[in-house]
Amino acid sequence: MLFSTFTNFNIVFFYVLFSVARSILNKSNCKKNQFIKYFFVSGISFIVDFSVFFFFVNYLDVHYLIANVLAFLFGLTTNYILSVNFVFTNRKINHKMKEYILFANIGIIGLLINQVTLFVCIEKFEESLVVSKILSTIIVFLWNFSARKILLF
Repeated sequence: MLFSTFTNFNIVFFYVLFSVARSILNKSNCKKNQFIKYFFVSGISFIVDFSVFFFFVNYLDVHYLIANVLAFLFGLTTNYILSVNFVFTNRKINHKMKEYILFANIGIIGLLINQVTLFVCIEKFEESLVVSKILSTIIVFLWNFSARKILLF
């Protein structure tokens, strides 16, 4: 029940947040706005990813590396849907399945970077789970944007 209420609130919150951000950013078609739009999309994807991660680790007692993979899948799908609908209007690949496969492969490399960063931060540097997740997310954000901009959009 709590998770359902939390999820419904998140859906409404993200819809309003993204609608406001989209109306502001659509005022200009400047190329650098893609980075800003992708930042918003990634922020929403991060919240989805982090919420799922937190839920699996703290409520279902799933190991953090397994929870990270599951959360990644939710975040990846959110990011793809929002990116192709609101960020990148020009596409280099016209076939949606091929586009998603390449998008996912870039994300899988990002997941590997994420996993290694989490492991090193937590196991080697004894950093907290939250700080490690945030640091790994920043690194992966930069990888994902760069690779997707060059290869896909």
